[in-house]
Parts: sequence; C-alpha cells; structure tokens
Amino acid sequence: MHTRVKVKKMYSVFLAISFSLGLSACINNIETVSTDFFVFELNYKAKHATITKLTELGKEQEILVFPTVIEDYPVKYIGKSPKLPLLGEGIGALALTDVQKKFISPLHLVIEHG
Repeated sequence: MHTRVKVKKMYSVFLAISFSLGLSACINNIETVSTDFFVFELNYKAKHATITKLTELGKEQEILVFPTVIEDYPVKYIGKSPKLPLLGEGIGALALTDVQKKFISPLHLVIEHG
C-alpha cells in the first residue's frame, strides 16, 4: 500500500513537470518590433536582434544607417531567410529598393550603391 502511494505521488510530480516544460517550450521567444525605417525580430532566448526588412518609410530613404542596438538587444544580423532543415536558421539578404544609395553599417563603414 505504501509503495502504491509513492508511485501515485511520483506520477503526479512527473505529470506536473512535463506539463510545465511543455508550456515553456510553447512560449514564443521572438517578438517583431518596428522603428521608423526597419522591422526587427527580438530573440529573447538568444538575446539579440535581427533586421528583417524595411518599413514603407525605410524603403523611401536614400541613406540608411543600420543601428547597433534595438531595445537593449545588440543587432547581430541584417536580413533573414526561411529556416532550412539541414542548415538551421538561414541568414539572407535584406530586400532593398532602387532608392537606397548609401548604407552606414554598425561598424561605421559607408557602402555606396550605384
């Protein structure tokens, strides 16, 4: 009888732990935020930001300055492609328009286009 009670308690604890782990895995660790010129993905788990695309106002700018930090997260990537099964999360190019002529990167390098 005593062993049966222990098994029931252990089973209850196991279910509670499994349920809480399942819920934490379902929580989305990525949030999309926008500034005047860029749309970012904030990755709370990896603690970094990715510039994913330009806003409508950003598409109209001739000069773009890529920020180094957004909402206290360092910008580590510029551009993003879909996840590839063998390579994990792929990093691609940021889609630009013909209007952009100059880019200033986080490393203070100036890249002129056209």
